[in-house]
Amino acid sequence: MLLARSLHALVLDLLSTGDLLLVEGASPETLAQELVAALPSQAAFAQVGPYLAQALIQSPWVEELFTDDHELAVRLSGLEL
Repeated sequence: MLLARSLHALVLDLLSTGDLLLVEGASPETLAQELVAALPSQAAFAQVGPYLAQALIQSPWVEELFTDDHELAVRLSGLEL
């Protein structure tokens, strides 16, 4: 699934730049799966930045997020898979 690969790539990108810290024992795969599972409840994918920021902040796997809604959307749209 393209969306799952995109979200996994975004999580890896955020981790590699230090914009995302996971709690001990968490994996990027688990976090990406959580984001994909939560997506159907999102009404408008046009609001992907706010959705991702909220989902990441609320995730029990995330310790800290150091980026904003707009940057998340830009980075997701700029990913090369």
